[in-house]
Amino acid sequence: MENNFEKARLSFLEVEQSVAGLKKVIYPTEMPKVLYHYTNSSGLLGMLESSKMWATNFRYLNDSSEISYGSQLLNEILDDLIKKEKDSVIISFIERCKATHNAYNSVLDCYIACMCEDDDLLSQWREYASKGGGFALGFDTQLLKLRMPNYPERGIKDFDLVKVIYDVQLQKNIIERIINEALSVVRHAQKNNPDMVQDSFIPAGCQFVRLNLAQYLSCFKHPCFSVEKEWRLIFWTQYHEGENVKIRDGTYGLTPYVELDIRAEVGPSINKLPLVMIKPGPTSDPANSEYALKLLLRSKGYSFHLDTSGSKLPVRKI
Repeated sequence: MENNFEKARLSFLEVEQSVAGLKKVIYPTEMPKVLYHYTNSSGLLGMLESSKMWATNFRYLNDSSEISYGSQLLNEILDDLIKKEKDSVIISFIERCKATHNAYNSVLDCYIACMCEDDDLLSQWREYASKGGGFALGFDTQLLKLRMPNYPERGIKDFDLVKVIYDVQLQKNIIERIINEALSVVRHAQKNNPDMVQDSFIPAGCQFVRLNLAQYLSCFKHPCFSVEKEWRLIFWTQYHEGENVKIRDGTYGLTPYVELDIRAEVGPSINKLPLVMIKPGPTSDPANSEYALKLLLRSKGYSFHLDTSGSKLPVRKI
């Protein structure tokens, strides 16, 4: 039985390359030179002190549809396939995919730090910058990439930088491509190795779908969030893995998180956060906000030039 499963798994590996190219949408060749992380005063102080960024378990982010949005999209696609399918074996495979496709239910876990292409976005200030004490930290993306192992290889790694996708048709195209590749292997096996389909090819096919879909589930979002133009630093780990995970008091109670070491390895900010700017958010006293920020930066050894000019939005505070 194990030998048959290994044969089936190898059959799916043969089509792995055909879906690998899809990842260019979340790992685009061109990316913004600077990405911005919005945080409050407490978050800024903690990051400057530790030279690390907190990534929060996806279950505790403000968007309650994290992961489940893409999962629901896949279920809708699979339901449509079941309606059109007449082969009971293929229907069995599709139904099993529905039950097992979400790796975040039992195999993987992920921790997310959100970044944005826009440095002065009102919705972000309202979300993350409380009481006029918010900051948009601008990071050099080239220096961030140097921290990532084997970049730009496209496997699931411990921590990576990915682009969030809001285009529903593109999301569906990616899901359908993965499902169709899996279906082609199962159909071929049913024709040539029918005795191995139920016990080997169907479970191997579900594994193929689950693992190839995992990264997309962590960066598909509903189009209503598209104004955020979000990118994500993501830390992937095994489900329920406790190593490196810490707990803090968050908006939704006890909140698991990990600390990402994002210190620059080269350049003027070596061994510090790879910052190019810090923008204070809307406040009733912008001059004093910038003055305090400059004092803070000098006290933490950020003597190199950083742009600290404040928000240009015509609001006094959030």
